[in-house]
Amino acid sequence: SLLAAFSGTVKSGSPSTKTMLSIGTNEYRVDASNAAFSKMASDKNLRGVFINSSVELARANGFDGLDLSWIFPVTQMDMENLGVLLAEWRARIMEESATNSLSGPLLLTATLYFSNHLFDMPDGNLDYPIDDISDNLDWANILTFGFHGDSSVTTADAPLYDKSSHFSVSYGVISWLDAGVPPCKLVMGIPLFGRSWFLRNKAKNGLGSPTAAAGTKQRKSNQTGIIAYAETEEYLNSESTVFTYDNQSVAEYFYNGDLWVSFDGAQVVQQKLEFAARSQLLGYFLWTVGFDDSNSTISKKGQ
Repeated sequence: SLLAAFSGTVKSGSPSTKTMLSIGTNEYRVDASNAAFSKMASDKNLRGVFINSSVELARANGFDGLDLSWIFPVTQMDMENLGVLLAEWRARIMEESATNSLSGPLLLTATLYFSNHLFDMPDGNLDYPIDDISDNLDWANILTFGFHGDSSVTTADAPLYDKSSHFSVSYGVISWLDAGVPPCKLVMGIPLFGRSWFLRNKAKNGLGSPTAAAGTKQRKSNQTGIIAYAETEEYLNSESTVFTYDNQSVAEYFYNGDLWVSFDGAQVVQQKLEFAARSQLLGYFLWTVGFDDSNSTISKKGQ
């Protein structure tokens, strides 16, 4: 019933909006979804069942496209099978649209790791099937955020730049471009959540300070260590909050007592959008839009 209502509800207020049905899990861990996806992608019959059912589900519920959220193919064979899956999926979409004269072909996208190169996988370092991605996807959503959830020290969780490591938005975008994906097929992710920790020592509150535990469980995320942008505003309005904008990494953070939070505020988002424009990317996406404030402050930055 939720699927049936979604597209109609969205389009009733904005008829030109395109809606996508994403298939995956909301657990961005290496082991979260790989077994199911890996088994399906390795078998021609299972791929066929998956592709046909996804197309039927999207059409039956008024969606304009499909998104594959297989974040961590963990072996070289997984990567090869991902390429085959995308090619067969695209072929099925074109075949289906030829017999469906009332609407054009479904869009096909994928949500992928922030970099074209996956680090420290069981098979070693892995590269995505670039040609299959470029040839068969309308665009790729790259997860350029959530780099440091398991850190034992305070850190910018989605910095635009990081000279000390590969974990930055700029590295991820440039790696995809250098691998050969056209910029018009890349959509850059921007987080509407912050990462929070409790400081081990309140007197040590800069970047790289030791942490004792993940931050307070928040209402919107319902998990420790994750805070919605709307909830960061409540802290920023407090006189006891100390705020810092780090120009070198293009990141923002604050601390209030022993709570320390890294987040993307309006200034950081503006810098990221300008970087996306300079890189000639197709666009950006927000994760998750419900974490914005009541004025849609961040959502409106790109309009």
